[in-house]
Amino acid sequence: MPSALNSATQADQEAGTTSDAFTSPLRQQSHPSASKAWARSSDTALLQSYNMTSFTDIGVGNYTLTVATNFSGDQWGAVATAASDGIFVGAEGFSVTAVSLKCRDHANNLADTGTTLNTVGDQ
Repeated sequence: MPSALNSATQADQEAGTTSDAFTSPLRQQSHPSASKAWARSSDTALLQSYNMTSFTDIGVGNYTLTVATNFSGDQWGAVATAASDGIFVGAEGFSVTAVSLKCRDHANNLADTGTTLNTVGDQ
């Protein structure tokens, strides 16, 4: 008869060092490798997302995305890409609840574009 299964705790997942425990889908979210929130947007609206509550178009090439579950601090990461060729996206202005995206063209002018965003960090 197999031995009882050992379920990983949130602390096990956050440490990322336990190798003898199974992980449920809910606990996987606590592991450092798991995406905490992601979004795909047009230049005016959120199109698809996970763990995001809002997309705010602040002005030309300037957007704020708000997460549903707060991060534990402002030291988390985000990778963003532009949907348009020749536009570059920078993630900045991190808080526990949101990140700002600035989209710029080759001449460093703010430019509207759709974006894709992926985040990691401790929540």
